[in-house]
Amino acid sequence: MGGDASADTGGAFGFFGSIFKQSGGGDVVPADWTGMYVIVGASCQELPTLRKLSELQPSVPIVLFNLKLDTQRGDLGLPAFPPRSVHHEFLSRVKPVYYMRPRSYSLSLSRPPFLMAYSGVLFRRYPEGWQSLLDRGTGKSYRQIKIQPIRPALGTFKAEITAALRLDDDAANAAISQEGFKQSTWWEDNKEGLDVSMEWRK
Repeated sequence: MGGDASADTGGAFGFFGSIFKQSGGGDVVPADWTGMYVIVGASCQELPTLRKLSELQPSVPIVLFNLKLDTQRGDLGLPAFPPRSVHHEFLSRVKPVYYMRPRSYSLSLSRPPFLMAYSGVLFRRYPEGWQSLLDRGTGKSYRQIKIQPIRPALGTFKAEITAALRLDDDAANAAISQEGFKQSTWWEDNKEGLDVSMEWRK
């Protein structure tokens, strides 16, 4: 990206301020000279600004880098936070190009050691599919359990790597058999069909 040096009003902060200028009415003023936006470190409160920016310049790509959108989606709709429509109308159109989410779990056993800790990673590197990976116990080596074209809900991911443990234990198998109960979030369910796109899961 490049810009007019005369627009710099204070180092790096002035530069980013020139991109996200706001008029007295709070309207977003895009940078007409840019060919791409790279957003690093936006808060949940700033997501509506990014949505407006995408609407004003639909032909200009916006790259969101490490924004922890799953965590931010969880805040949408809460008091003093943006509405859930931010996901349905904007974030649902954001395609994950590189995604890596480690998760740790534990499982009760009927014999020693009685409690087993295990972990896995939901991984995606576009254009490859979504991989459910089970940690082999070293934190450095993983076994691929499943690869699928549509991103699974985190509850489904947990069920996949838990079943892959293949434990010969009644207590563990009883817990695994209950993995089908409700374990998804509102944005994973999309019960009312409000998402304008499936790109966030493809």
